[in-house]
Amino acid sequence: MSTPTAVDLEVISRQLLANLGITPATGGACFAGYGADTGPRWKTFGEAITAAEKFGGEEEIVASATRTFETLERWLFRDKTRCIQPHHLSLDPTVFP
Repeated sequence: MSTPTAVDLEVISRQLLANLGITPATGGACFAGYGADTGPRWKTFGEAITAAEKFGGEEEIVASATRTFETLERWLFRDKTRCIQPHHLSLDPTVFP
């Protein structure tokens, strides 16, 4: 299982700003990262996810992550005619610059 990277968070932050005018100061702080602490925090999160997988939680974790990103997509692109399909879900900055 992979976890979002700081780059993914930057893409989400840009989309929040571009589509909804949300900045870290106005509700998007959870996507803004933690500066030098971002990497260590994601490592800790990844370790917790890995531990949960060992207890049979992988399907629930994947389903929850999928629902989260589908909800973000609907919210961010609700006024757009272009919509990505779940199997094409990508936070690649070249997909949504």
